[in-house]
Amino acid sequence: EVGGHEGVSPLAGAGDVLHALADVAEGEGVASPELLDAIEAADVPDPSPWDASVLDGFLRILRAGERGARALDRLGLLTRLIPEWVDVRCRPQRDPYHRLTVDAHLTTAVACMAGIALGDGDREDPVEREAAAQVADVDALLLGALLHDIGKTGEGGHVAVGARIGTRILQRMPLRPETRELAAFLVAHHLLIPDTASRRDLADEDLILDVAARVGSPERLA
Repeated sequence: EVGGHEGVSPLAGAGDVLHALADVAEGEGVASPELLDAIEAADVPDPSPWDASVLDGFLRILRAGERGARALDRLGLLTRLIPEWVDVRCRPQRDPYHRLTVDAHLTTAVACMAGIALGDGDREDPVEREAAAQVADVDALLLGALLHDIGKTGEGGHVAVGARIGTRILQRMPLRPETRELAAFLVAHHLLIPDTASRRDLADEDLILDVAARVGSPERLA
């Protein structure tokens, strides 16, 4: 169903554009031609600076799941907000178990994370339910999911590269320090648990203590 956007008022900038798109994504409608025209006519610099309104609209869109994040990408807004996105857009994956390009993998990851963190995930999975209950900062989870593979640029090991790029991106956003820190941690350590589980000796007590020290808290583990 097309949202009712007849006679859309001019959009003043990135904040207005993001909140208008968030309204559509949250309502599960489709942006009308009038709204799309208003978005195209809006003065959104490239790159676009962050302020409180831009951040709020951006996070509303991420919370709405895959429809919101993909709309940002398709409208060319994601690269204006995050210029580093250019390097992963339509980039093929090197690992054969990845079936999506890097950018599509990241927007899908955001959608999955939104479902888990906001209570729409696998309700039959007790581990998932408990993990979601232990993390209060949903926005950090969404930003971590969006940026976790941002280092797949061909420069080298994507985790180290991604930690550097992700930190730079997060520093531009007017986030609470706790949110920025947790999101950066997720980007830098998103392979810690799967690599430990699949490649290390789980009977090694020193390994368990080392992982626990690196994780640091039950919330981060969750």
